[in-house]
Amino acid sequence: MESPAHRTVSVLIATRNRRDVLAESLRAYERQSYPDIEILVADNGSSDGTVEMLARDFPHVSVVAYPENRGPLALNDLAERATGAYLWRTDDDASPADPTTLADAVQLMEQYPHVTAVTGDILERLIGYQPLDYYPFERPEHIPDEGLPAIECWGTCMMVRREAFLAVGGFWNLFYGEELDLSSRLILNGGELRYQPRLRVRHESAFASKGADALQEVRKYVDRWLLQTESSVRYQWRYFPCWMAFGRTKVIWFGLLISAVSHRFGVRQIWQGLRVTMQAIAWGRAHHLQLTSEQRSRITMDRSIWDVVFRYYKVRWQQRRTSVA
Repeated sequence: MESPAHRTVSVLIATRNRRDVLAESLRAYERQSYPDIEILVADNGSSDGTVEMLARDFPHVSVVAYPENRGPLALNDLAERATGAYLWRTDDDASPADPTTLADAVQLMEQYPHVTAVTGDILERLIGYQPLDYYPFERPEHIPDEGLPAIECWGTCMMVRREAFLAVGGFWNLFYGEELDLSSRLILNGGELRYQPRLRVRHESAFASKGADALQEVRKYVDRWLLQTESSVRYQWRYFPCWMAFGRTKVIWFGLLISAVSHRFGVRQIWQGLRVTMQAIAWGRAHHLQLTSEQRSRITMDRSIWDVVFRYYKVRWQQRRTSVA
């Protein structure tokens, strides 16, 4: 078997108008112990001098600049250009928390060749760099080196075999939830996903930008809420039969409405969400995958949608209270 030290890791980052946080994240990779890393950045139509900054300060980074925002499709383009056996998909406001993060991820993939992709913990700045509790199942006291079975890899901390990524067609064309869709297709294609909390990434949450005025923050949150609505509904109608997708969408909308009310959305924003929902349903039906009950069981690990929504908002609420305290 080829030595792990000679397997290139290709770091894939898409960015748009976040020059300073991107530069901060890129510097963190200079502290990684793994010796064979290539970094590829897709600039999705930035107007803040990102491309010029990369050329000046990071000449070793491979940059693909697009005149428009291609969303996650830009990451697919980077994966095609990458030379690494492993892809490290991350965000422009995130970076490995430990010097050995990439080396540890490669070691896991090499030691367990049946593992298709692995994810880890995200240390969130907004809650004092505590880990976001994304893993949806009970954790045993001892976590094996192979990690725990997972049904999703989160985008800020994800290593996937390049061959497997390309085989399922990469990401869909919408940020927010693209990792869940990819994870499901990897599983349906015979892949196995793992969660190993020893792999840690720091997330700076550039979405909650420092110094932004209140109105700008509200607009950002509304946009993010609409993206969450669209991607969540899309997923249900792509992978589940109509009767099941309808029921799951109602549960998701229950959570979305709670979020909207807590952020004091108006009727106009709620109406936008309903319109986006109808568009997402149409897209999901157009791209529907006919799955067996066994396949649906594999991509959900028989986890109830009520449990998904309840746990998500419970954890977010607890983290919000902790950050305020």
